[in-house]
Amino acid sequence: QFAATDPDVFASACAEARAMGADGADLNIGCPQRRAREGVYGSWMQEDWNLCAALIAAARARCPDEFAITAKIRVQYGACDQPSTENTVAFAKRLEAAGASLIALHARVRGSPERRRDGAADLTVVCALKAALRIPVLSNGNVRCRGDVAANLAFTGAEIG
Repeated sequence: QFAATDPDVFASACAEARAMGADGADLNIGCPQRRAREGVYGSWMQEDWNLCAALIAAARARCPDEFAITAKIRVQYGACDQPSTENTVAFAKRLEAAGASLIALHARVRGSPERRRDGAADLTVVCALKAALRIPVLSNGNVRCRGDVAANLAFTGAEIG
């Protein structure tokens, strides 16, 4: 998993990872930590859809289709800083169009560095992504034991949990 803000640097890192035998690389658009905020990466760059799509597109241009370029995202904000399923789907579709092979959704909003896991993940947003995307969806959230994995996958229809 890479934290990146420069498309050329991310594409080069992906190409190097592939040369070293990796099957894919993940772009972290989900990290809410303070250091990510300071560097404007992770979930702190999620409002810049153009940059996020450019990062994915640059890596896809440098690596063959069999090399997975994935992205981990969080639920997007909408009006009045409320969680937005519609914006999350639109953002994920943008990343898919740019060449993402899989979207992992941590089904919570970013929150703050101090409160990044408030409340349960909203798995209905994972369901919406699954219905809207052609690529696989990884569901992240509400898993604390083995039984939770099966329940998450059964509810969301995601390929991976």
